Amino acid sequence: MRRLAPSLCALVFLAVLCADATAQATPDIADLSLEELGAVRVSGVSRVDESPEAAPASVTIFGPREFERFGWATAADAIDAAPGMLTVSSAFVNRAPAIRGDLRATGGLHVLVLLNGRPLRGSLDALSSQDLLVQIPLAGIERIELIRGPGSVLYGTNAFAGVINVVTRDREGRHAAVSGTLGSLDSRSATALAGLTTGKIRLSATGRFADHPELRRTFSDEAGESHRISLPAREAVLITSLRTGALGLDALYTHRNAPTLAPFLPGIPREPFRADGWYLNGSLEGVIASGVTGRGDVGYSRTRARSSGDVNTRTSADDILLEGTLFIRPAPRLRVLTGGTANRLSGNATYLGRQALDYDQWVGSAYLQGEFSPDPAWRLVAGGQAIEASHEAVQVVPRAAAIYQGTSGLGLKLLYGEAYRSPSPAETDIQRPPILTGNPDLRPERVRTAEAVFSIRKARGNVAVSLFLSRQRDLVATVPGAGGTTTYRNQGVFLARGGELEGSFQPSPRWLFLGSLSYQANRLDDSLSDVGRSPAWLARAGVSWSRPALALSLFDNWVGASPPASRLFPGIPAVNPRARAYHLVTARARVRLGGTSPHRLSLTAHLQIDNLFDEETWYPDATFARVNTLPWRPGRTITVGLAADWRSR
Repeated sequence: MRRLAPSLCALVFLAVLCADATAQATPDIADLSLEELGAVRVSGVSRVDESPEAAPASVTIFGPREFERFGWATAADAIDAAPGMLTVSSAFVNRAPAIRGDLRATGGLHVLVLLNGRPLRGSLDALSSQDLLVQIPLAGIERIELIRGPGSVLYGTNAFAGVINVVTRDREGRHAAVSGTLGSLDSRSATALAGLTTGKIRLSATGRFADHPELRRTFSDEAGESHRISLPAREAVLITSLRTGALGLDALYTHRNAPTLAPFLPGIPREPFRADGWYLNGSLEGVIASGVTGRGDVGYSRTRARSSGDVNTRTSADDILLEGTLFIRPAPRLRVLTGGTANRLSGNATYLGRQALDYDQWVGSAYLQGEFSPDPAWRLVAGGQAIEASHEAVQVVPRAAAIYQGTSGLGLKLLYGEAYRSPSPAETDIQRPPILTGNPDLRPERVRTAEAVFSIRKARGNVAVSLFLSRQRDLVATVPGAGGTTTYRNQGVFLARGGELEGSFQPSPRWLFLGSLSYQANRLDDSLSDVGRSPAWLARAGVSWSRPALALSLFDNWVGASPPASRLFPGIPAVNPRARAYHLVTARARVRLGGTSPHRLSLTAHLQIDNLFDEETWYPDATFARVNTLPWRPGRTITVGLAADWRSR
């Protein structure tokens, strides 16, 4: 922190000097206050628009104000700024989310990503959250809702530790924007978006291409042999959204081309890997009767992935999700949500030219949630979901909440929720000897979480404190099997407890302060402590000063030390540095170069420095448990960018 203090002071001093020197122009959305942006709403908790204080979950919401001021480019950047949340790598180049220390599952399988409220869930990994979060661009996003706690009551499997809802942006009139960046470590990106709103038709599209900063580091494998790595990662994404009256259509395409490292395979340190994902969801919504609204959804996802080289792995999955939902208002103070799903999962995988996986499964569910308001200040919520799969026994998960919202801005939430995660087909059935074999006897993972949230919201800012206690059982983990083959196994009871403090303060449209502090501790089977592989402490702090012609910001993401992998795997080779605490500081300056009227063409340029102090970061090997730590995050990256934005009403 001693290195950070001079930077903060210099930034504030420079902002004061520039306060009277900037030219006046029409303010953009990044310069507006909360009151000018309008009331903040969240839709991913109960599938209806509601205030964050009234939602039966702990929620953090970021929007264009934060995206623009702090230079966040993808959903993963927003997660790394939220309390109790962190993205880490599971294969060097991916970023899997961990919520409240839950880093027990690989590939982000405990976090469900939604696009406009619909699940982006593939039965194999090409549409997994670890890929989506680093690919989804925030340029065309209205807000990202970061929901902590179980969400299976409405969303089923994978909504285990939390849910991330990405909501696309609708703007009045016509809008188009293009931007490009060029940076060190061979990084570059290009983003384009367009939107049209006329009458009942709302259409938007956002695309992004990126070469991420290369990870250049030396690490040692389990035999102690050193490898000098230089890992590029190329990704592309296209998101489109169409609304016309009662009809809706969302489409997503993702592409990733990157090497994957295999430190558990001597002599094969990297394999080129390509993954493509397609997602399509159509919806129809309308009034069925007085006080009853219905919605039907048809979703399809297709994923294809392959690696070239000696391993030659190919995976393919095609999944269909059908869902019907009723929103019922039988009385002014009572609201009921009920519905059901039918989900078909099918796919296959080959390894070394031989079939390693082939599956075809069905999953069905029914859910019910009721909300009752005995008076304007109180809201009571209760609900549950029953799930039946062709390969599992019936699972039932409940939810309950009592929520108080005072007229003075004080709020209280008492929350209880359960969730589950079905073992994936790869975990139960894959056969890749001598590397990995599935376990058909795996049981579904289960979690119970109790939570209390205290909040204060005022016109210029808000503060919230959350305390939680979570009990997870039958967690699926990778463990060494016979003959050195890795396999999967359910592991006992995992207890986690902790708290989060978060707040934001905007004394004027020029200034914005964000901050949070998070703590978690965990124990496995009442014997092993701090085995979650995630740091106990996280702290985030950001300050931004903005005028129409100039904006400056500094954001510090401090990640505490992670517990050693030897806590869970005694005797694991300690061949790499420990996972020590580190600061990831981002400094950004944005300058408006000019603009025109009436079509409001604006040109901006920015300079951004990520990992300002060039920290070298490591994290525990959470994937194969063959070495103590793996390298993570590139070094200091300096990026320059240009953007053009055009709007017309």
